[in-house]
Amino acid sequence: MDISYMTLLGSEIKMLLPVALGFTAAKIGILNEKFSRELSRLLLNMLLPFYIFSAVCSVDRTQSSLKEIGTVALISLAAHALAAAVAFLTSVRKKGRDVKGIVRSCTIFRNMGFFGIPLLSDVFGAKGAFWAAINVVVYNVLFWTFGVFIFSRAGGNTKFEAKKVLLNPGIITCVIGLAVFFSGFHIYQPVMDAVNVIGDACTPISMILIGGILARLSFKELVSSLPVYHTALISLAVTPVVCMLVFRAVGLSAEYVALGTLIIALPSASNNVAIAERDGVNPKLTAEIVGVTVVLTLVTVPLISFLF
Repeated sequence: MDISYMTLLGSEIKMLLPVALGFTAAKIGILNEKFSRELSRLLLNMLLPFYIFSAVCSVDRTQSSLKEIGTVALISLAAHALAAAVAFLTSVRKKGRDVKGIVRSCTIFRNMGFFGIPLLSDVFGAKGAFWAAINVVVYNVLFWTFGVFIFSRAGGNTKFEAKKVLLNPGIITCVIGLAVFFSGFHIYQPVMDAVNVIGDACTPISMILIGGILARLSFKELVSSLPVYHTALISLAVTPVVCMLVFRAVGLSAEYVALGTLIIALPSASNNVAIAERDGVNPKLTAEIVGVTVVLTLVTVPLISFLF
């Protein structure tokens, strides 16, 4: 199955340019640490709900596609479950609760929105965008429950706080969006257009935040951080191969095998950085991992595609 290198390169450039902007803003003093924390709060608490609602409502609900929606959602759930298994098994010996949690979250949760949607659209055509939208919904439900729990543990809270995990803007918006989706209610298009415009701001802002954090690191820190390259290896090489072998073994079609593999071969999600910055859970390490995986996918995704 072919993956257009130029489309992949274009996706990379779209991600790297806002990172470069954030890097420059931090270097000249515009994006300082205090502003970065406040921007993270704005992103997570106000802008992200619009992005999630937009993603949920963009899935085309028809009777003929309900079975396909269920199949793609199950593949996405299975891919995340396999990534979680790999993440927990390969991070057992990591020292530091915060490092262990960040490595696990960055291995499990990938950048479906900014990177996955154009990639799947290129590989699978029109249905690729449809499949990507379903995956964005699954990702957000998982990130705002399991992902929030991982970061809570990484921050030193060993108790399960149902209120923090379940009553946050991300999961509340998913529930509202799914209720609208399954009810078949049609939102007035100008209102939906406004929701889409606000939601579209999430990814570039999160990438700007990553650039700002990277600007505060030394080059020596970046190239000598073992957790970063360990996570990149597990995320971009080991996990996709495991997913591909499992999906083949259970007899999925070639297209569904490619789908399940590609969604877990993407770079780590920028949401990891935003929540790490908001909660003060080692945002520097998180930004390093996300930044490095963004660059390395330029090589790893085409290599993985040769195995299909």
